[in-house]
Amino acid sequence: ERLKDLTQRKQVLRNWSVKNLGTDTPLGFLKPFEEGKKVYAEMIIKDEKRHAILTKHDHNIDVHPFLKQAVSDGSVCMPFDRLQKMIPEAPLIFLELTLGRTVKGSVKIRLDKNLTKTRDYIVQIVTGQRGATMVGISLSHHHMYGLYQTSLPFSEMKFTPDSNGKSIAKRGDVTGFLSSNKYLQEIFFHMTIPPNTYDYDSHHGRGFCVFGHIEEGMDVIQECYDNYSSGVKISDCGLVIKQE
Repeated sequence: ERLKDLTQRKQVLRNWSVKNLGTDTPLGFLKPFEEGKKVYAEMIIKDEKRHAILTKHDHNIDVHPFLKQAVSDGSVCMPFDRLQKMIPEAPLIFLELTLGRTVKGSVKIRLDKNLTKTRDYIVQIVTGQRGATMVGISLSHHHMYGLYQTSLPFSEMKFTPDSNGKSIAKRGDVTGFLSSNKYLQEIFFHMTIPPNTYDYDSHHGRGFCVFGHIEEGMDVIQECYDNYSSGVKISDCGLVIKQE
C-alpha cells in the first residue's frame, strides 16, 4: 500500500513538472512535445550553427543528424549540451535501413560503456557532429559477417582502440575494422551464430573492435541480409535518449 502511494505521488510530481518546469530540466524537456511543437537541438559545427530535429516515440527522444537547415517558426531550439547531460554511460544509437525503396525499420545499437573513446566517437558519427553524416551510405553483404559498410566519411578523425588483444564477436555484435593507419574503415553487423575470435594487430594497427550490440531490430538486419541484392542504405541515423 505504501509503495502504491509513493508511486502515485511520483506520477503527480512528474505531471506537474512536465507542465510547469522549463525545457532545461529532464522532466520539463518533454513540455514542447506535449504542446505539439517542433523541437530542435542546436550546435556550432565547423563555425556554423546547425540543427538536429528531435522526434518523440513513446518515452524515447530521437536526435537526428545535425544539418544546415532552416528552423520553422514557433519551434523550440535548445543547446545540445542540455541533451548531453541525459546521455547514459552506455548510449543507444539508431540506424534506419532502407531496402530498395522501402524503409524497413530502425536498428538500435547499445554501445559499450567501458569503451569511452569508441563510444564517444560513434555518437559523434551518428549525430553528424564532425560535419558529415551516415545518411546515404550503402551496406553490402559479406559472407562471414553479414552486412557491412565501407568508405565512412570521417577520415579526418583517427580511431583509437581502448585495448589490444583478442576481440570476440557473436551474433548481433557490431564491430569496427581499422585500416592500417588506424582510421575507422568499415563497420560490420555480425550475423553468424558461432562466436568469431579476431586478433588485434597492435604493431600494424589493424583489426576489429567490438563497440556495441544490436538491442532492437535484428529482424530488420536479417531481412536486409536475406535480400541485400535489392540494395541496402542507411536512410537516417542518430541518438536515442530514453525517458524514464
